[in-house]
Amino acid sequence: MLCSTFPFPPTRGGTQGRTFNLLKTLVGYHAVTLITSDRRK
Repeated sequence: MLCSTFPFPPTRGGTQGRTFNLLKTLVGYHAVTLITSDRRK
């Protein structure tokens, strides 16, 4: 799974909360690898 922000903890809701809940569900059925970017400098 690719996402633009790290989804934990899901503090902002919206896309971050949706990604967190999707990952939580997927790991029950599949091996999941999360790839995200770090935009901080």
